[in-house]
Amino acid sequence: MTVAKLGRSSRSGPRFAALRQVLGQVVGPTFFILAIATLVFVAGHILASVLGLAIGYYLLCWLNPQMNFLELKLPGLVREEPGPFSPFGPATGD
Repeated sequence: MTVAKLGRSSRSGPRFAALRQVLGQVVGPTFFILAIATLVFVAGHILASVLGLAIGYYLLCWLNPQMNFLELKLPGLVREEPGPFSPFGPATGD
């Protein structure tokens, strides 16, 4: 159907009876399966991105411990304080 054939008429006419019937059949269990599949798909992408960011930050701090700008205590990494000639400023001695 083209846009000219649809026009601006109400959607209660016989043209949309078949569409309503098909949607009535789709909004059964298939709709919920598709909704759950979409939710799992989005959650998987979010989980993968957060995991990638965490692994990347850990590798960055492993290669250059001074780049720990979040100042996290990461297991297996030695925390180095910035020295007097560090680009991050002098170390504060207490």
